[in-house]
Amino acid sequence: MKPSTFAAIKVGMNKVVDDGGTAARAFVGFPIKTAGKTGTAQASGKMDDYSWFTGYAPLDKPEIAVAVVIYEGGGQGGAD
Repeated sequence: MKPSTFAAIKVGMNKVVDDGGTAARAFVGFPIKTAGKTGTAQASGKMDDYSWFTGYAPLDKPEIAVAVVIYEGGGQGGAD
């Protein structure tokens, strides 16, 4: 991967948890620069969609990575 491509992905993932991003409310006041991505996996039948979040911190020198799936969490967009 080109360094410029990785840099663009990092900027985008930081915007997810920054002001106005889909996970921003979950990170209000969080003291560490973080990156993340929210998503929705559509369920079939009578089940609600699944919600997920994946991320890492600190932004510039990652030490921690997380992935969370909320079964039938809905598809409202956001990691509340």
